[in-house]
Amino acid sequence: MAKIKIGKVTKARSPSTKPKKSAATKEIEKRTKRLKTGKAAKPRAAKPSDKERRAYGYTFKLKKFDSPGIRALPDTPFTREGLSLTKLLRSTPRLFINNAVDVEQHGQIKKLKTKTGKPMLRGVMWTNDPHMPWRTRRYHETYIIGLDDNQDKPVHKNRKVLVQCQCEAFVFNFEYANATMGASRLIYSNGQPPAYTNPGLMPGLCKHLVALMKIAKEHDL
Repeated sequence: MAKIKIGKVTKARSPSTKPKKSAATKEIEKRTKRLKTGKAAKPRAAKPSDKERRAYGYTFKLKKFDSPGIRALPDTPFTREGLSLTKLLRSTPRLFINNAVDVEQHGQIKKLKTKTGKPMLRGVMWTNDPHMPWRTRRYHETYIIGLDDNQDKPVHKNRKVLVQCQCEAFVFNFEYANATMGASRLIYSNGQPPAYTNPGLMPGLCKHLVALMKIAKEHDL
């Protein structure tokens, strides 16, 4: 019986279904390998890049306002009546009151007198943001002046006060609105109504003034 020769059967390989690794995936694998062998640089703390700072406009790049001089709006029944700190706080948006928790004083709160003998509190305030500890500190001078006839009365108990702060929130939201009620003077703003930021002209306090008011009440200043 003749022998039948059986040749080797070579199976054709099916095409691979695995996707090719992208350059980013390869780079991640290489970095993971280097981390395991201890040859990779340790990751640094997360800090925004210069591009991110330009995109989001971080406040440490802002400059202080230049004062064009103290101006007052025309005398009206509202300016003559004035507002107390309590009334100003009642019309302040909740956001500014909540943000005052992170505001701290720089140095001591000074109890001074104006040229006309009115009691005045001066404080330099800054925001201690726990979410951005690397943030550059920005200091803002805040003032509260009591306008009552009794000059020995604590400022926070005066029925009519003048308030002022150098921060952008106060200048763009409240400086003009407070001036219409006799509670501020036009010092840093351009003297135009805040048609976009505060179209209703609601008076109020920025977070720095809210913090200064809290200190004044706690220490009966």
